[in-house]
Amino acid sequence: MSLIDILFGEEAIRNLPAERKQEVKEIINKLMVIGKQDDFLSVVPGGPFDHQCHHRQAKDIGRRLNAIGGLDLMMAVRMGIARGVFSNESGLGTGGTLMVEDWSCKGKIVKLREDGEMAWEDDIVYTEAGPTRTMAPRPKHTTEEAPLPEVRADWTEYYQNIVDVLDRGAELIVKPEQVLQVMRVYDAAMRSAETNQVVKL
Repeated sequence: MSLIDILFGEEAIRNLPAERKQEVKEIINKLMVIGKQDDFLSVVPGGPFDHQCHHRQAKDIGRRLNAIGGLDLMMAVRMGIARGVFSNESGLGTGGTLMVEDWSCKGKIVKLREDGEMAWEDDIVYTEAGPTRTMAPRPKHTTEEAPLPEVRADWTEYYQNIVDVLDRGAELIVKPEQVLQVMRVYDAAMRSAETNQVVKL
């Protein structure tokens, strides 16, 4: 049974009108992509994460779910996503957050600890939105850090692969869809620089 089948067995989803069920199904798919590509929380703000280290698009989706079916629907979707995205079988959302600090690839991988008890400090944290306890960045004891793996590569391998593709029918090591994604990022960066605005992909 697929994750969508499991989720649509939940009463809060099952009782929705047909058009709302379709919208919720699309929302679930978006959340699954977010869980796979970005994760829902970060240890530092920036990129898709707001100043509270929450994924911006996931927060917007949460607001929409609340508008459709309230807390019951939000909890049904949350539990289903947690079962599907974070299960060992799926392999989604379990790799952590990659943090690259400079062009020499200095950085780390930050993962959420499974055994890290989620307990907040009594201190008030001051964020851009004002003082808070519940929306503070994750406590350090709930995360673990790992070094980035060292990758040794020779730039000539790319061109040798092109020769192998043309002469021997080898498989491309850099796929056209990967190049297209890089070009989208490049174009978005140029548009952002020209307009001084955030460009979403």
